[in-house]
Amino acid sequence: MGGANSDGSNCTSNICNFPINISLNSTTTTYADRLADTPRILERVIQEAPELVRTLISATPAAASKCRQHISLQYSIFAGTSALRSVPDDDKIMVQACKSITQQNLAGAVLLLLRGYADAAHEVILGVDVESISEAEYAATHPGQTTWAKDHPQSDAADMFHSVLHRLEGDHVGEGGHTGFANSMYWASGGLKKLPHPADHPIRASLVSLAHKYAPLCVEKGVIVGCGANEEVVRYSIGADGDREVTIHGSGKWDCFRFIELCENINEKLQNDNSALYKELVFLQQMELLLLLQWGLMGEVRVH
Repeated sequence: MGGANSDGSNCTSNICNFPINISLNSTTTTYADRLADTPRILERVIQEAPELVRTLISATPAAASKCRQHISLQYSIFAGTSALRSVPDDDKIMVQACKSITQQNLAGAVLLLLRGYADAAHEVILGVDVESISEAEYAATHPGQTTWAKDHPQSDAADMFHSVLHRLEGDHVGEGGHTGFANSMYWASGGLKKLPHPADHPIRASLVSLAHKYAPLCVEKGVIVGCGANEEVVRYSIGADGDREVTIHGSGKWDCFRFIELCENINEKLQNDNSALYKELVFLQQMELLLLLQWGLMGEVRVH
Protein backbone atom coordinates (compact mmCIF):
# COMPACT_ATOMS: atom_id res chain seq x y z
CA MET A 1 0.00 0.00 0.00
CA GLY A 2 1.26 3.46 -0.77
CA GLY A 3 -0.05 7.00 -1.16
CA ALA A 4 -3.55 8.39 -0.99
CA ASN A 5 -6.31 8.03 -3.53
CA SER A 6 -8.27 10.90 -5.01
CA ASP A 7 -10.86 10.51 -2.24
CA GLY A 8 -8.21 11.04 0.42
CA SER A 9 -8.01 7.41 1.55
CA ASN A 10 -4.80 5.43 1.84
CA CYS A 11 -6.13 2.50 -0.15
CA THR A 12 -3.69 1.53 -2.84
CA SER A 13 -3.31 -2.16 -1.98
CA ASN A 14 -4.06 -4.93 -4.45
CA ILE A 15 -7.30 -5.54 -2.64
CA CYS A 16 -8.57 -2.27 -4.09
CA ASN A 17 -7.91 -3.55 -7.60
CA PHE A 18 -9.43 -6.98 -7.85
CA PRO A 19 -7.74 -8.96 -10.66
CA ILE A 20 -11.14 -10.17 -11.85
CA ASN A 21 -13.11 -8.45 -14.57
CA ILE A 22 -16.87 -8.48 -14.13
CA SER A 23 -19.71 -7.39 -16.37
CA LEU A 24 -23.48 -7.48 -16.14
CA ASN A 25 -23.61 -7.35 -19.94
CA SER A 26 -24.52 -10.66 -21.50
CA THR A 27 -24.89 -11.91 -25.05
CA THR A 28 -27.71 -14.22 -24.01
CA THR A 29 -31.29 -13.21 -23.44
CA THR A 30 -33.04 -15.61 -21.08
CA TYR A 31 -32.68 -15.60 -17.32
CA ALA A 32 -31.56 -19.23 -17.28
CA ASP A 33 -28.95 -18.69 -19.99
CA ARG A 34 -27.55 -15.64 -18.27
CA LEU A 35 -27.36 -17.49 -14.96
CA ALA A 36 -25.31 -20.17 -16.69
CA ASP A 37 -23.01 -17.43 -17.99
CA THR A 38 -21.68 -16.72 -14.48
CA PRO A 39 -18.09 -15.67 -15.25
CA ARG A 40 -19.18 -12.85 -17.55
CA ILE A 41 -21.96 -11.78 -15.20
CA LEU A 42 -19.57 -11.43 -12.27
CA GLU A 43 -16.60 -9.77 -13.91
CA ARG A 44 -17.51 -6.09 -14.04
CA VAL A 45 -19.25 -6.13 -10.65
CA ILE A 46 -16.08 -7.17 -8.87
CA GLN A 47 -14.03 -4.75 -10.96
CA GLU A 48 -16.34 -1.92 -9.90
CA ALA A 49 -16.49 -3.00 -6.24
CA PRO A 50 -13.67 -0.77 -4.87
CA GLU A 51 -15.21 2.39 -6.30
CA LEU A 52 -18.67 1.37 -5.10
CA VAL A 53 -17.22 0.77 -1.63
CA ARG A 54 -15.58 4.19 -1.58
CA THR A 55 -18.85 5.82 -2.63
CA LEU A 56 -20.98 3.93 -0.11
CA ILE A 57 -18.78 4.49 2.93
CA SER A 58 -18.09 8.16 2.23
CA ALA A 59 -21.82 8.79 1.84
CA THR A 60 -23.09 7.21 5.08
CA PRO A 61 -22.76 8.04 8.77
CA ALA A 62 -20.89 4.78 9.33
CA ALA A 63 -17.73 6.81 9.74
CA ALA A 64 -19.03 10.31 9.40
CA SER A 65 -21.73 12.67 10.57
CA LYS A 66 -25.46 13.21 10.49
CA CYS A 67 -25.02 15.49 7.51
CA ARG A 68 -24.62 12.24 5.57
CA GLN A 69 -27.48 9.92 4.68
CA HIS A 70 -28.08 6.66 6.47
CA ILE A 71 -28.76 3.65 4.34
CA SER A 72 -32.43 2.89 4.59
CA LEU A 73 -33.68 -0.54 5.60
CA GLN A 74 -37.44 -0.91 5.22
CA TYR A 75 -37.69 -4.58 6.31
CA SER A 76 -40.50 -5.13 3.82
CA ILE A 77 -40.18 -8.90 4.10
CA PHE A 78 -41.69 -8.73 7.59
CA ALA A 79 -44.80 -7.25 5.96
CA GLY A 80 -44.87 -10.12 3.50
CA THR A 81 -42.96 -8.81 0.47
CA SER A 82 -39.31 -9.64 -0.07
CA ALA A 83 -37.14 -6.77 -1.26
CA LEU A 84 -35.42 -9.27 -3.53
CA ARG A 85 -38.54 -9.30 -5.73
CA SER A 86 -37.86 -5.75 -6.89
CA VAL A 87 -34.17 -6.30 -7.65
CA PRO A 88 -33.51 -6.26 -11.42
CA ASP A 89 -32.97 -9.64 -13.07
CA ASP A 90 -29.29 -9.01 -13.80
CA ASP A 91 -28.62 -8.38 -10.13
CA LYS A 92 -30.61 -11.46 -9.13
CA ILE A 93 -28.45 -13.41 -11.55
CA MET A 94 -25.37 -11.95 -9.86
CA VAL A 95 -26.60 -13.20 -6.47
CA GLN A 96 -27.36 -16.67 -7.78
CA ALA A 97 -24.04 -16.78 -9.61
CA CYS A 98 -22.16 -15.96 -6.41
CA LYS A 99 -24.02 -18.67 -4.53
CA SER A 100 -23.49 -21.27 -7.24
CA ILE A 101 -19.76 -20.55 -7.26
CA THR A 102 -19.12 -20.17 -3.52
CA GLN A 103 -21.99 -22.20 -1.97
CA GLN A 104 -22.75 -19.30 0.36
CA ASN A 105 -24.61 -15.99 0.37
CA LEU A 106 -21.92 -13.59 1.59
CA ALA A 107 -20.51 -12.31 -1.72
CA GLY A 108 -23.95 -11.82 -3.23
CA ALA A 109 -25.13 -9.88 -0.17
CA VAL A 110 -22.07 -7.60 -0.24
CA LEU A 111 -22.51 -6.88 -3.93
CA LEU A 112 -26.23 -6.14 -3.49
CA LEU A 113 -25.38 -3.60 -0.80
CA LEU A 114 -22.77 -1.97 -3.02
CA ARG A 115 -25.25 -1.74 -5.87
CA GLY A 116 -27.85 0.02 -3.70
CA TYR A 117 -30.12 -2.83 -2.59
CA ALA A 118 -29.56 -2.75 1.16
CA ASP A 119 -32.85 -4.46 2.09
CA ALA A 120 -32.22 -7.26 -0.38
CA ALA A 121 -28.67 -7.62 0.97
CA HIS A 122 -30.12 -7.93 4.49
CA GLU A 123 -32.41 -10.72 3.33
CA VAL A 124 -29.77 -12.56 1.35
CA ILE A 125 -27.32 -12.67 4.26
CA LEU A 126 -30.09 -14.36 6.26
CA GLY A 127 -30.43 -17.06 3.62
CA VAL A 128 -33.01 -15.75 1.17
CA ASP A 129 -32.33 -16.38 -2.50
CA VAL A 130 -34.31 -16.18 -5.72
CA GLU A 131 -35.58 -19.72 -5.35
CA SER A 132 -36.73 -19.36 -1.74
CA ILE A 133 -38.48 -15.97 -1.75
CA SER A 134 -41.98 -17.30 -1.05
CA GLU A 135 -40.73 -19.58 1.71
CA ALA A 136 -38.80 -16.68 3.27
CA GLU A 137 -41.81 -14.38 3.13
CA TYR A 138 -43.89 -16.99 4.96
CA ALA A 139 -41.20 -17.47 7.60
CA ALA A 140 -40.85 -13.72 8.12
CA THR A 141 -44.59 -13.26 8.64
CA HIS A 142 -44.97 -16.34 10.84
CA PRO A 143 -42.23 -15.93 13.46
CA GLY A 144 -41.60 -18.99 15.55
CA GLN A 145 -43.70 -21.19 13.28
CA THR A 146 -41.00 -22.33 10.86
CA THR A 147 -37.47 -23.71 11.06
CA TRP A 148 -35.98 -21.00 8.84
CA ALA A 149 -33.28 -19.87 11.31
CA LYS A 150 -32.26 -23.46 12.06
CA ASP A 151 -32.19 -24.34 8.36
CA HIS A 152 -30.09 -21.28 7.48
CA PRO A 153 -27.25 -21.09 10.05
CA GLN A 154 -25.01 -18.05 9.81
CA SER A 155 -21.25 -18.21 9.34
CA ASP A 156 -18.99 -15.92 11.35
CA ALA A 157 -18.29 -13.88 8.22
CA ALA A 158 -22.04 -13.56 7.55
CA ASP A 159 -22.51 -12.23 11.09
CA MET A 160 -19.72 -9.74 10.46
CA PHE A 161 -21.38 -8.46 7.29
CA HIS A 162 -24.75 -8.35 9.06
CA SER A 163 -23.09 -6.18 11.71
CA VAL A 164 -21.66 -3.88 9.04
CA LEU A 165 -25.05 -3.54 7.38
CA HIS A 166 -26.72 -2.41 10.60
CA ARG A 167 -23.83 -0.10 11.45
CA LEU A 168 -24.52 1.66 8.17
CA GLU A 169 -28.03 2.36 9.46
CA GLY A 170 -26.41 4.59 12.05
CA ASP A 171 -28.77 5.89 14.72
CA HIS A 172 -31.89 5.03 12.73
CA VAL A 173 -34.26 2.90 14.82
CA GLY A 174 -34.89 -0.33 12.95
CA GLU A 175 -35.07 -4.05 13.63
CA GLY A 176 -36.30 -4.98 17.10
CA GLY A 177 -36.80 -1.32 18.01
CA HIS A 178 -33.03 -0.82 18.31
CA THR A 179 -30.74 1.60 16.53
CA GLY A 180 -28.52 0.41 13.73
CA PHE A 181 -25.50 0.80 16.00
CA ALA A 182 -27.10 -1.36 18.72
CA ASN A 183 -28.02 -4.07 16.22
CA SER A 184 -24.51 -3.87 14.84
CA MET A 185 -23.14 -4.72 18.31
CA TYR A 186 -25.56 -7.66 18.49
CA TRP A 187 -24.39 -9.24 15.23
CA ALA A 188 -20.74 -8.48 15.96
CA SER A 189 -21.15 -10.75 18.98
CA GLY A 190 -22.48 -13.60 16.87
CA GLY A 191 -26.18 -12.78 16.73
CA LEU A 192 -28.32 -15.82 17.38
CA LYS A 193 -25.25 -17.87 18.32
CA LYS A 194 -24.86 -15.69 21.45
CA LEU A 195 -21.09 -16.10 21.54
CA PRO A 196 -19.30 -15.20 24.79
CA HIS A 197 -16.76 -13.32 22.70
CA PRO A 198 -16.50 -12.32 19.02
CA ALA A 199 -15.29 -15.07 16.73
CA ASP A 200 -11.65 -14.95 15.67
CA HIS A 201 -11.50 -14.53 11.91
CA PRO A 202 -8.83 -13.73 9.29
CA ILE A 203 -10.77 -10.59 8.33
CA ARG A 204 -10.46 -9.24 11.86
CA ALA A 205 -6.76 -10.14 11.94
CA SER A 206 -6.33 -8.24 8.67
CA LEU A 207 -8.07 -5.20 10.14
CA VAL A 208 -5.60 -5.26 13.02
CA SER A 209 -2.73 -5.19 10.53
CA LEU A 210 -4.32 -2.37 8.52
CA ALA A 211 -5.02 -0.32 11.65
CA HIS A 212 -1.41 -0.62 12.82
CA LYS A 213 -0.18 0.57 9.42
CA TYR A 214 -2.72 3.23 8.47
CA ALA A 215 -4.97 4.16 11.39
CA PRO A 216 -2.86 5.24 14.38
CA LEU A 217 -5.64 7.35 15.88
CA CYS A 218 -8.01 4.39 15.83
CA VAL A 219 -5.35 2.28 17.53
CA GLU A 220 -4.82 5.01 20.11
CA LYS A 221 -8.56 5.02 20.78
CA GLY A 222 -8.66 1.30 21.41
CA VAL A 223 -9.69 -0.68 18.32
CA ILE A 224 -7.00 -3.24 19.14
CA VAL A 225 -7.08 -5.08 22.47
CA GLY A 226 -4.13 -4.13 24.66
CA CYS A 227 -3.19 -1.09 22.56
CA GLY A 228 -3.79 2.60 23.17
CA ALA A 229 -6.81 3.16 25.39
CA ASN A 230 -7.74 -0.53 25.33
CA GLU A 231 -7.04 -2.96 28.15
CA GLU A 232 -5.97 -6.61 27.95
CA VAL A 233 -9.53 -7.77 28.69
CA VAL A 234 -12.55 -5.70 27.66
CA ARG A 235 -16.22 -6.26 28.45
CA TYR A 236 -19.29 -5.00 26.66
CA SER A 237 -23.01 -5.16 27.33
CA ILE A 238 -25.09 -6.01 24.25
CA GLY A 239 -28.19 -3.87 24.69
CA ALA A 240 -30.04 -5.44 21.76
CA ASP A 241 -29.69 -8.81 23.49
CA GLY A 242 -30.95 -8.03 27.00
CA ASP A 243 -27.60 -6.53 28.08
CA ARG A 244 -25.82 -9.86 27.63
CA GLU A 245 -22.15 -9.46 28.52
CA VAL A 246 -19.42 -10.37 26.06
CA THR A 247 -15.68 -10.11 26.47
CA ILE A 248 -12.64 -9.81 24.25
CA HIS A 249 -9.36 -10.98 25.69
CA GLY A 250 -5.97 -11.47 24.14
CA SER A 251 -3.61 -8.64 23.31
CA GLY A 252 -3.59 -7.71 19.64
CA LYS A 253 -7.15 -8.77 18.77
CA TRP A 254 -9.56 -6.58 16.83
CA ASP A 255 -12.11 -4.89 19.10
CA CYS A 256 -15.17 -4.78 16.83
CA PHE A 257 -17.30 -3.23 19.57
CA ARG A 258 -14.92 -0.34 20.16
CA PHE A 259 -14.84 0.22 16.40
CA ILE A 260 -18.64 0.49 16.34
CA GLU A 261 -18.50 2.91 19.29
CA LEU A 262 -16.02 5.12 17.47
CA CYS A 263 -18.28 5.22 14.42
CA GLU A 264 -21.24 6.11 16.61
CA ASN A 265 -19.31 8.75 18.54
CA ILE A 266 -18.05 10.52 15.45
CA ASN A 267 -21.60 10.39 14.08
CA GLU A 268 -22.92 12.13 17.19
CA LYS A 269 -20.18 14.74 17.34
CA LEU A 270 -20.72 15.85 13.72
CA GLN A 271 -16.97 15.97 13.18
CA ASN A 272 -15.58 17.55 10.07
CA ASP A 273 -15.18 15.17 7.14
CA ASN A 274 -11.53 16.22 6.89
CA SER A 275 -10.61 15.14 10.42
CA ALA A 276 -7.86 12.53 10.64
CA LEU A 277 -10.02 10.17 12.70
CA TYR A 278 -12.85 10.40 10.20
CA LYS A 279 -10.50 9.50 7.36
CA GLU A 280 -9.13 6.52 9.27
CA LEU A 281 -12.62 5.23 10.03
CA VAL A 282 -13.62 5.63 6.40
CA PHE A 283 -10.52 3.78 5.25
CA LEU A 284 -10.92 0.87 7.68
CA GLN A 285 -14.57 0.41 6.78
CA GLN A 286 -13.81 0.48 3.09
CA MET A 287 -11.21 -2.22 3.66
CA GLU A 288 -13.61 -4.19 5.84
CA LEU A 289 -16.20 -4.46 3.07
CA LEU A 290 -13.60 -5.36 0.47
CA LEU A 291 -12.19 -8.03 2.77
CA LEU A 292 -15.69 -9.43 3.28
CA LEU A 293 -16.21 -9.53 -0.49
CA GLN A 294 -12.84 -11.16 -1.03
CA TRP A 295 -13.57 -13.76 1.67
CA GLY A 296 -17.01 -14.39 0.22
CA LEU A 297 -15.63 -15.03 -3.25
CA MET A 298 -12.33 -16.72 -2.48
CA GLY A 299 -12.49 -18.04 1.08
CA GLU A 300 -9.32 -16.13 1.96
CA VAL A 301 -8.06 -12.59 2.49
CA ARG A 302 -5.04 -10.95 0.92
CA VAL A 303 -3.66 -7.72 2.31
CA HIS A 304 -0.37 -6.41 1.01
